[in-house]
Amino acid sequence: MQISKKDLRIKRIWTFKIWNKSAKDGRYVHNAVFINDKKFIAVYHSATEHRFEYWEVTRRGNSWHPVEIGATKGEFMRNNSPVQGIAYDKKRKQIYLAFNDYLFKTNRAGKVLTSGHFHTGREFEGICVNDSYLYAELAQRPELLRQKIK
Repeated sequence: MQISKKDLRIKRIWTFKIWNKSAKDGRYVHNAVFINDKKFIAVYHSATEHRFEYWEVTRRGNSWHPVEIGATKGEFMRNNSPVQGIAYDKKRKQIYLAFNDYLFKTNRAGKVLTSGHFHTGREFEGICVNDSYLYAELAQRPELLRQKIK
């Protein structure tokens, strides 16, 4: 959905499909992060194949074109927790994924670079990267955390 910055009204609504090799093998994207007005990174989790896929979706004119840029084999969480946040660091070309109170950093190809645990017992509501900082909003008692990215 595209919203006008001027009056906050809906300008356009798009629907599109993402699939891997065959239209029968569709991808239902739950989480995405916009890089700019014409591009976003989306994450898809296949529980049956135990794999996370990263898709870069680019708008050309009035059409969106998905390309798989990477994948991570295995599961980040053993209890099938859903992704609760995705962020993209344009400067370093890294993807951050949040689950419960765990945070994982991958490169665009899907290789896990590092992970961390906040030990708060609270879940993420969302994450984002701005300049050299990662921001995380926690649930239950709203709290915003900021961490310098090195």
